[in-house]
Amino acid sequence: MRQADPIEIRIAAGALASVCEEMGAVLIRSAHSANIKERRDCSAAVFDREGVMVMQAEHIPVHLGSMPASVRAVIDHDHRPEAAVWPTNTEQVSKILALANEHRMPVVTRGAGTAL
Repeated sequence: MRQADPIEIRIAAGALASVCEEMGAVLIRSAHSANIKERRDCSAAVFDREGVMVMQAEHIPVHLGSMPASVRAVIDHDHRPEAAVWPTNTEQVSKILALANEHRMPVVTRGAGTAL
């Protein structure tokens, strides 16, 4: 396997950081919650298939400590049927289910329990 040079690594890191920042911006723009829309109380990150955080946005990093546990809870469950949404916030499950039902998206709610 060829070793990546420092320029390639920096380009990849910049691209991943940009993806995280854009995910956060979309979350803020599309939010219904005043906590997210007005206070910008949210975080965004990219994880690999094993649940390891690859890159994070520079929003509110306090959430990032519990994000890996939430991602791990989703990864550890059977993914049948293929779900488009995996909510982990028990307070938001009913809202997510209603929205998903409206758009005919499958939702799996096992593993819920954090505020993420």
